[in-house]
Amino acid sequence: MPCSSAFGKCSLTLISVLLVLTKSITAFDCVKTGPCSCQFSDGQIIDLTPLSSTDVNNPTFMDIPGASTSELYSWNPCADFSEGPDNCQNVAVCNIHQNLPNAEYFNLGTTDSVSYTTDDLGAVTISYQYTQAGTPTVQRNSHILLSCDQSQDGALTAQGPQPDPSSPDYYFGLNSRYACPTSPGSSKGGGGISAGSIICIAIFVIAFVYLALGMSINIFYRKHIGIERLPNASLWIAMPGLVKDGFRFVFTCGRKTTVYDRI
Repeated sequence: MPCSSAFGKCSLTLISVLLVLTKSITAFDCVKTGPCSCQFSDGQIIDLTPLSSTDVNNPTFMDIPGASTSELYSWNPCADFSEGPDNCQNVAVCNIHQNLPNAEYFNLGTTDSVSYTTDDLGAVTISYQYTQAGTPTVQRNSHILLSCDQSQDGALTAQGPQPDPSSPDYYFGLNSRYACPTSPGSSKGGGGISAGSIICIAIFVIAFVYLALGMSINIFYRKHIGIERLPNASLWIAMPGLVKDGFRFVFTCGRKTTVYDRI
């Protein structure tokens, strides 16, 4: 085999391995941990529980208009609901076709069929599936793309069946603070201030008030000048020596050292 051919094959193999490794690093999955939650490999989670309605007859997102004015969609993130006289009983996603004078209801998936997929950019899609046995078999799939948006609790948009009205795949988008990955135990949707941050802020505020108030009293009331304008100036001037004496006391265990003059 010519060297150039072998080198080319080796290079192609190396590039393929690098691409696979890069993809495995950048496209880690959000693994299902519940009907409306998943966890990334770094420990962060997405949990839509705060968006779920506990009323089986009133889903959180109800009768959301689609691309066509005659199509409406309903979705409840964590638990099944029921809407209409038939078909949309105990479902996660429902399609309402306003076929006047009567509306038609179509099951677009149940909560127990939920699955999660993650693309190369880390975007998570929740999918539901409905299958009806028969000839022919009826299958419909709902795909809800989650987008992190700290400005709102939740806004659902419905694109409807794609790429054409006869497609069994229905697409939606959810913009929500609860779609943002967070660390377990942190406040939902992120944006919370940790206890350490609160303590640091409190220390800076107290120090600022201490300096501002103390200097104001020393300047305008006591008429001090120079370094004496600082509150408790004598204490802060003596502080280095006091700290030094404290360390010396600790390291010598309080023992006094006696130095004799050489005769």
